[in-house]
Amino acid sequence: MPVTWVDPASAAAKAGVRKGDALYSIDQRRVSTQVDVNETLKSYLPGAKVTATMLSNGDIVQRAIVLQDHP
Repeated sequence: MPVTWVDPASAAAKAGVRKGDALYSIDQRRVSTQVDVNETLKSYLPGAKVTATMLSNGDIVQRAIVLQDHP
């Protein structure tokens, strides 16, 4: 799933996620749509740490993201 926007103040940005990256999975759960992402993340509480596997700058990387409350 392509990353089209990242809030600069978000946990994702702090973990190094950038516009143009491609998200493959969250904690080894394959995601290909925004609905997949939402369904996966709703099972976690704020403060939980997840691992996002993604393509970034031509490399497969894993980003550790500590989830925040959504305002």
